[in-house]
Amino acid sequence: MHSKIALVFLLPFLLRFLIAPFPHSGEGNHHGSKTAYGGDYEAQRHWMEVTLHLNISQWYKYDLSYWGLDYPPLIAYGSYLMGWASDKFVGEESVALLDSR
Repeated sequence: MHSKIALVFLLPFLLRFLIAPFPHSGEGNHHGSKTAYGGDYEAQRHWMEVTLHLNISQWYKYDLSYWGLDYPPLIAYGSYLMGWASDKFVGEESVALLDSR
């Protein structure tokens, strides 16, 4: 019994240790801007901007070459809600559509 509990707690640390030396999503990929983030974080942040500032009809058409929105509408509405919260609680610069890149 104790060995199973130990395995449950040690397995995540082992997994992290095994993958830590490898690059993460977007590492070194900044879309031409040294100050922009790359990878999944940048995609999520950009989707919050798109859903917050554009009409719904433009969500899936706007700037597809730069992290175009490619999730189903339910997820897009989640991005809208998170973008709204970021705008209100973090600051409008966190989801500024054209200035954030």
